Amino acid sequence: MGIKPDSHSYNLMLRAARDCSLGDPAVASRLLLRNEEELTPKHAKGRRTQRAKRRAGQNEMGMDVDAFESTLFLDKGTEEQTVDPLLNKGEVHQRSMETYTESHLKPNNVTVASGSEPMNNTQMVPSDSNSLQLSMPRVSLPNLLDLRTDISNVITLGSVTTASDRLALIGNMEGLLSKMEADDVTPSIKTLTLLADVTAPEDELELSLLSVAKQHKLKLDVTFFNTLVRKKAKAGDFEGAKALLPVLAKRGLEPNLHTYSSLAVACKREKDGLQLLSDMKVSGITPNAHVYSALINRASKQLDYNYLKEILRSMKENQVPATEVIIRQLEFAAQYPPNFDKYKAKNTYLEKIDGFRGFYHNWLRSMPGQETPHPWEKFKQPKTENKNCDGSE
Repeated sequence: MGIKPDSHSYNLMLRAARDCSLGDPAVASRLLLRNEEELTPKHAKGRRTQRAKRRAGQNEMGMDVDAFESTLFLDKGTEEQTVDPLLNKGEVHQRSMETYTESHLKPNNVTVASGSEPMNNTQMVPSDSNSLQLSMPRVSLPNLLDLRTDISNVITLGSVTTASDRLALIGNMEGLLSKMEADDVTPSIKTLTLLADVTAPEDELELSLLSVAKQHKLKLDVTFFNTLVRKKAKAGDFEGAKALLPVLAKRGLEPNLHTYSSLAVACKREKDGLQLLSDMKVSGITPNAHVYSALINRASKQLDYNYLKEILRSMKENQVPATEVIIRQLEFAAQYPPNFDKYKAKNTYLEKIDGFRGFYHNWLRSMPGQETPHPWEKFKQPKTENKNCDGSE
């Protein structure tokens, strides 16, 4: 359409990769893996047809150029077979290249790309051992942001379920940043924060993003580091998430409530959770319901009822109201499994439920409750009083 994308366009693309699924895999494959003829606009097809007619007019003998070039490559002697056709300065048509590759090369360790699954490098070697070895360029996965996408080595989309899978369809972090560079678009701190949110957790994410920020002279903020902390915490790497706190201090940033809320996600052990609450108290930050909910979730999964009691004591001390989410979590932790009979079987962990149930019910009577606000409540305009000219309502 001739519209140049900007930073906002790429940020929206990253948000789509983060929040939107592909829907029906069959429909997605049919839509995204269509051939180029179906994707080419009609006016572009018309120009291409005119160019083809002019070429045909110039070729008075009616010679098939593709067949001629294919014959040219295939009928050369042994000496000329060793020449890499990629170095030919003339125009090399795709059909002749494919014919040359099929006839003279045999694949060694060729992997067909399927969806977001990684592809091995394709190493092509001549079938004739006497000829010179030919190294083909690495085969990369197609990038759906390209105007023309080569999908000849793609059979179908794989299981595209996570945000990192969807990011792989648009070239991963490297491919997206190279696209931005080609469009003369400079990534913003929001771009890097979104990339930190959608990139796979096992990648060396921090170094890459810090390098990009240094290259474009971007000042990293607390929100960016909170995203990294939460990603590591959700992956279960508590030590790795905690190691980012000195990085914040080095850059003159202070952790906020969102930082500690992200850290709470990874506090499996009682000492880690209690230390987190202690650090927040030293920092002058009062834990909120989100922090306690994350800690309760972890303690419930560990069946650590002593840990749960300490969390509830801290909630009571800080007078944090119990939300509906927290009460549902505690009700789940206070009940026996459906098929468990404590009179027939003995379980050391589950026997502690009785003691926790009594503590929990006493705690619930003395705690204030908080109803979960409707998601639209924050968007409502404050009510204004209608007053007359004399000031009366």
